[in-house]
Order: sequence, then C-alpha cells, then structure tokens
Amino acid sequence: MATMPLQLENTTPRSQAHREPQYDLVCVGFGPASLAIAIALHDRGITARVLYIEKQRNFIWHAGMLLPDARMQISFLKDMAALRDPTSTFTFINYLKCKNRLVAFTNLSTFLPLREEYNDYMSWCAAHFEEHVQYGHETTSVSAVRKEDGPVETWQVTSTDTKTNHSTTITARSVVIAIGGKPRIPIPINGLESQI
Repeated sequence: MATMPLQLENTTPRSQAHREPQYDLVCVGFGPASLAIAIALHDRGITARVLYIEKQRNFIWHAGMLLPDARMQISFLKDMAALRDPTSTFTFINYLKCKNRLVAFTNLSTFLPLREEYNDYMSWCAAHFEEHVQYGHETTSVSAVRKEDGPVETWQVTSTDTKTNHSTTITARSVVIAIGGKPRIPIPINGLESQI
C-alpha cells in the first residue's frame, strides 16, 4: 500500500469551531516519543483524553535494527522513565523484575541490553496503553480549526484505516507529530509556525 503524505493545513471548518474537542491530546505516531508522553502522563497522574494514532499494526521499535546479539549503545538507565522518575513502574529495571530477568541481567558482563530485549521492554511498556492506541491507522491530515481569523482553537486530525481504507476525523485541543526517524518534510503550514 502506498504511503499517503501527511497534510498539515490551515483551514477553518466552521462546523467544528464551537464544539468541545473530543481529545485533549492526539499523538500522530506511537513510537518512543509518544510512548514517553503516555508514561509521563501516567506517572504524574494526569487524567486526559488522549489518543495515539499509529500506522503500524502493533508496537515495534527500530524494526530493521533488531539483529541477533546486537546490543544497545547507551545505558539502560536512559529508559522510558528512570531519569524522570526512578520509582516509575516503567523503568527497565522494573521490566526485568516483572519478566524474572533481573538477577540474570545483573550477572551479565555488560549493562548494555540486547536490542531485542530492549524492543521487548518498549513493547511491554506500550501494552499498558493499548486501549488508547489506534493501531493500523495512517494520519492523512492535520488541520487547524479557527474562529474566523482568531487563534487556533482546536485541531482536526484525519486518519485512514490501512486495512479497510475507511477515513475518520477527530478533534483535539493539542497535537504531537512523532512519526519517526525517516525524514519527511510536510507540506508548508502557511502562517501557523508560531502556534506549533
């Protein structure tokens, strides 16, 4: 299936301008950046209406880089939570404890985990938020919703189910675009740069 370019538009759908947004936050992409947001919101006890939209059918971290016996090049302490909150449920050490691997890991001659194990750790973290993730949906447009020439009030996000090709449009107070490491320059945002 061909990838559709993400459209960032400066539009004012009048029918949406006065409605309460369906979500406080929509994250386009559910990789490490959006997962970190999910964990930080959880750890801080912030109750928000959040939706994560992900093109892949399930969570995977660096799919093409999970070579056998390849190790991380950074400390496991730079996980999804430890530097922000070492007591978080989502630290790599707690993952090891939950998977019954803590003793085995501490007895290794290195503290650099295998990339495959780190992917399992990230997937373990992501599984805690599955009810908030819309997997298999590709975001096709993000549009500003304004009241006349005023500031952006909300955002309209349109995504397409990659299996059925059915499109859905939702509204959000804020949007994070975290679509991964493959460079892709979106269509110009025509005057919205200062509001993003």
